[in-house]
Order: sequence, then structure tokens, then C-alpha cells
Amino acid sequence: MTDDAPPSFPASGPAREARRLLSSALESLQLRAGQTSSVSRAVEAAAQASGSLYEVETGSTEHSFDGIRAAIEDLGVALSELQRDSLSDPTVLSATETIARTLALLYPVARAQQRARRNVIFHTHAPVDPADLGLPVTTVPPAPPAGRPRIHTPSYRGHEQRSSGGRVFVEADIGLLTDSHFYTGLSQDLSTGGVFIATYQPKPAGTQVGLYFALPEGHVVEAKGVVRWTREGGGDTPPGMGIAFESLSQEDLDAIERFCESRAPMYHDSADS
Repeated sequence: MTDDAPPSFPASGPAREARRLLSSALESLQLRAGQTSSVSRAVEAAAQASGSLYEVETGSTEHSFDGIRAAIEDLGVALSELQRDSLSDPTVLSATETIARTLALLYPVARAQQRARRNVIFHTHAPVDPADLGLPVTTVPPAPPAGRPRIHTPSYRGHEQRSSGGRVFVEADIGLLTDSHFYTGLSQDLSTGGVFIATYQPKPAGTQVGLYFALPEGHVVEAKGVVRWTREGGGDTPPGMGIAFESLSQEDLDAIERFCESRAPMYHDSADS
């Protein structure tokens, strides 16, 4: 234990971006609020989330974790309500995708805050159940246990090959997005070319994904990528998928490069080491 106050993970920027995304979803959903009771409940939950995010954006960092967590909980409700419907209405479907994207942005921020608190107070990396953030387990399957990936990882050889920039180990929670579905994973192996994500539900090779993750110094990366390979895992080798980045801003690329340069490279006995 320590008497030091838990460090605050910078959340005002992600909160502002999340609120911007939500404003467009709410505007669309309010036009359909009387269509079904599920849409009406989703509008109410999303509006509450927007209020919590506004407080994070404009208030003190002391309570930002509580605000982010409250927003995630309300957005989890909104997403579940919208997914009850057939989503045959293009407007509702678009809003559902936006809410899923907002969750993918906020999830790694909340987990980074949670890790920072636990590391200071308990000096441990004890795993945290996503349900602790108020998300239904049916919406967010748990990531595999943390741990360094083993050797003999498959590789993709092409213009986005994973060996680009050198690989380093990083333990960061990732919010993933495919269409209107949000789920989570745990990064293990990062380079400027892509990332290995430990997950019990890897997507097939060729799947386009959006992903958000927070680097330890506080930078939140947003990227688009494609699944290049998957593995089932076994023993102390976690299941998951290798994702090659296809779209990455210069700011995010610079942040990844700085992070990788500050870490010792991983040893990999694989074809692209």
C-alpha cells in the first residue's frame, strides 16, 4: 500500500472526441425515438453518457475515472438496447455503429486509468474483469490472461509486414470495432506495422477492424487495420490475431515510434524476425 494519490490518466481529449461522436448518434436517434421502446431507452442512456463525458471534459481530473466509467456503463446499455432491434433502419444502424465506436474509444482509457490506480495502490498487475466497468459480459468478452507472447508467431509478408519498426512488448487494453460490434482484447506485441491482440474471439483473416489503445504515457491511438493471421493458443501461448495497420495518423505513428524506441525489442524465433 501507499499513501500517494493515484495518478490520473489524461481523459479530457478522449471524452471530447467521444462526445462529438455521440452528438451525431443522438441527433439521428432522436428522430426515431418513438419508433420502439428500445430506441427510446437507448436515447436516454446515450444522453446520460454525453452528460458524464461533458463533466470529464470540463471538470477536474480527480473524478475523471468515475465519469468515464459512468459513460461506458450507459453506452453499454444503449448498445444492448439498439442491438435488440433488427437494425433494418439505416439511421438506427449508423447510430449503433457510432455508439460501438465510442465504446471502443473509451474502453482503453478507462482500463488505463484503472491500471494506474491499482499499480499505485496495490503495486500489482492483477487482472480486472471488464464487468467492473459496468459493461455486460455478453457485449464484452474477456481478454486472455496477460503475459508476454511466446516465440514462433506467424508472420505476414507484404507491404504492411509486422517486422516494420521492430517489435516491443506492451500490455495495453484495446477496444475493437467491426461494423456495429464492440469487443475487447489485450495487446502484447506492438510495432509501427501492427499489433498482436490476445482475444478469445479472433476474427478471420481479411477482416477489417477499427482499434483504439492507450500507450502507457497517455497517448490514445486510433487505427484501422486488417487481420492477417490468427492462432488458437495453448499452454502459456495466448490465442489471438495479428493485425496489420492500414490507416494511422502521423501523430499516432510518431507516438508508437517513440514508445518502441524506448523499449528493448522482443526476441522472436519466427520467419520475419
